[in-house]
Amino acid sequence: MAETLITAEENHVQARGLMARKHPGPLTLEEISVGMSICIDNIGALIEDAEILLRSNRPARALMCLLTADQENGKVTVLYSMAG
Repeated sequence: MAETLITAEENHVQARGLMARKHPGPLTLEEISVGMSICIDNIGALIEDAEILLRSNRPARALMCLLTADQENGKVTVLYSMAG
């Protein structure tokens, strides 16, 4: 069975549909996977933004991006633990 690769944008669109509903119970493995993927994409984007801000001599805002990236990393850890 061939795997289908999707873009990050398609992943986010899919995630909005999955994560928009209220959960009566635990997350499915698919929902956990999508959530982890979104967090990882966010981490990369936040680090890129921090680098741009540092080059623009805006260290305080760069630090805020890095702190937010660290929070996203924490979400990945929590989601991973939920996968059991």
